[in-house]
Amino acid sequence: MAQPDTLPPPLPAALLERIEGILEHHHLMTVATLRSDGWPQATIVNYVADGLRLYFVVSSVSQKLVNLRHDRRASIAIGGGSGDTPVGLSLAVHVREVVEPNEIASVNDRLWSDGRGVGFRPHPATPGSVLLAADPLIVSLIDYDGPKAWPRLFRVEPDWRLVPVDPARDHPEILP
Repeated sequence: MAQPDTLPPPLPAALLERIEGILEHHHLMTVATLRSDGWPQATIVNYVADGLRLYFVVSSVSQKLVNLRHDRRASIAIGGGSGDTPVGLSLAVHVREVVEPNEIASVNDRLWSDGRGVGFRPHPATPGSVLLAADPLIVSLIDYDGPKAWPRLFRVEPDWRLVPVDPARDHPEILP
């Protein structure tokens, strides 16, 4: 266990690269939000990654947006295994609306520079849509490629460092 005045050990670079590779490889994610009546709602949306931050667009009149304005916590699942070894991510995130014009422009530039914008509808500049940013607090890597095929759990620090979490010792109450 790390001493209070020391930082936790860094995440091996290969694991961080694996996580970022999964985020870059996919463009669809399932977002689960909590409705005000307590029922979960899951839906599939396009996304674009900027490091570990995920951007996605919803309609300004969508149930997802209503849910997230009530409770900004969400769960996200990304991945698959069609033809490949199953790999994926499960993330606990906080979601916020993006209103800063420079951030919106940056996301638009990213969408159109790597070709993802063609299939990304509605586009963030479309009237009646809202750009959202999901910042992960917990990342679970599910990777069946190799001998250690169990999920690996990480806490995301404010400086974007990933710190391994031991589910047998650490508890989910670490979420703010």
